[in-house]
Amino acid sequence: MDRAFRSLKNALDILEIFENRDIAFRCLTENIDTSTAMGKCMYQIRHAFSELERNLIRERTKAGMEAARQRGVKIGRPRKLSSCQIVHAQNLLQHQSDITPAQIADQFGVSPRTIYRALSQYANTNEGLLINAG
Repeated sequence: MDRAFRSLKNALDILEIFENRDIAFRCLTENIDTSTAMGKCMYQIRHAFSELERNLIRERTKAGMEAARQRGVKIGRPRKLSSCQIVHAQNLLQHQSDITPAQIADQFGVSPRTIYRALSQYANTNEGLLINAG
């Protein structure tokens, strides 16, 4: 049940929609029946604890990621191209007029969009140092 709703508010909104349509929610695995007062109470308590658990997981995840960043760990997916590969790609584009970004992408085993993005980001962070590199 905790995966079916995003929050306690969402679960209560759904319960209200059910009640307006004269539908009683019955969870077979947790013995919750919203046609009774006790069942509604258990429904609300169950979802309140589910939301609490999600919030605690979120807090622990953020704290763990921040601790990892402070230790110098890079968070996220590794880059497809190294700085040397980006410089090499830039030099190829500057010095070989017949080569296309798509051909360079094939050489490195990435998409042309990756080449464009890497060159753009690297040029922005190094402010034109690519011309003298290599």
